[in-house]
Amino acid sequence: MGAPERPSSEDTCYRMTDAWWDLCSRCLRMDPSSRIRAEDVVKATGGLLPSAVLFDEVETTTVAVVTEEKPSEAQRQS
Repeated sequence: MGAPERPSSEDTCYRMTDAWWDLCSRCLRMDPSSRIRAEDVVKATGGLLPSAVLFDEVETTTVAVVTEEKPSEAQRQS
């Protein structure tokens, strides 16, 4: 099984540049030891983002994780 085919321009709404496809291809290599490291993906994507991206205009969502812990014996007795 080889690497996947590059998606069509229509499928990616004409946003898949050669640089993005190169990065995707490096992530999708069959041999895990030949794949790009996560920290290198972060560095590479920083160079691929348009300079006009304004992060203060990006809507963010904060997610709170709530866990229910069983009370300890001391807590149950008080």
